Amino acid sequence: MTEASGVKATTVHYGARLDSRRGPDARRGDPLETDLLIVDECSMANLELMVTLLRAVDRRTHVVLVGDADQLAPVGAGKPFAELVAAEQVATTG
Repeated sequence: MTEASGVKATTVHYGARLDSRRGPDARRGDPLETDLLIVDECSMANLELMVTLLRAVDRRTHVVLVGDADQLAPVGAGKPFAELVAAEQVATTG
């Protein structure tokens, strides 16, 4: 992604500063300080990962979730992306 866009890209786990040794909700460091966060393949993010990611961003950060609610479901519990789309409370494109 970095090579194609020229903008820094990381995995969700690295970007949210998740520490796998301390458990799923354990983070290291300060909130992510960025104006815009684009998260691709959101249909594969379970509830625990999505909550942890959103807790990692500053309140002023615009978050764009990219995915297909009809694609692969997450391995863990919950399917927050599909539920956000189904709730029709957020802007979506088709």
